[in-house]
Amino acid sequence: QEALFRIANIRFLYLNHFHQAIDALTKLVSLTDKPEVKWDAYKTIAEISYSKIENFELAIETYLKLLEIDPSTKERSFILSRLARCYYGKLDFKNTILTYEQIIKEFPKTQLAIEAYYEIGNAYFTAGDLDQSIKAYKRVIEVFPNTDQAVFSEFGIGASYEEKEMFDEALSHFEK
Repeated sequence: QEALFRIANIRFLYLNHFHQAIDALTKLVSLTDKPEVKWDAYKTIAEISYSKIENFELAIETYLKLLEIDPSTKERSFILSRLARCYYGKLDFKNTILTYEQIIKEFPKTQLAIEAYYEIGNAYFTAGDLDQSIKAYKRVIEVFPNTDQAVFSEFGIGASYEEKEMFDEALSHFEK
């Protein structure tokens, strides 16, 4: 089992053989009874799937499995953030927004919550729901006025108005 984990790490970290690393880790999960080994294997599969091969479906499935194994993990905020990004990568804006809302609810006074508010605006914008994107960006400015996300939200509001062909409103936000 230790050999399988080392094979996967060498393929992942040094050789960029990502699919073969996932195969080795999947085999490792099926052979081990050790929860910590399964956790590490699943986490590595999720990270490879998300960041290296952009297989968002596999990443989502694996991140959800991690939360199923340990719902109160100290890595919960990180995993939820990755899940939201995977949903966004799949253009599944409903689940993107729901996951960011969950982050805000569970981690309300963190930098991650500030980013989640902003990313909700981005999800609405990308989905073409410009009225909701404006509302979401305004919420960032209202709740977190002195943050980078507030500055970015002004730009997001301007871009939303520009898409709506409301150019005077767009300019007023771009010029702030």
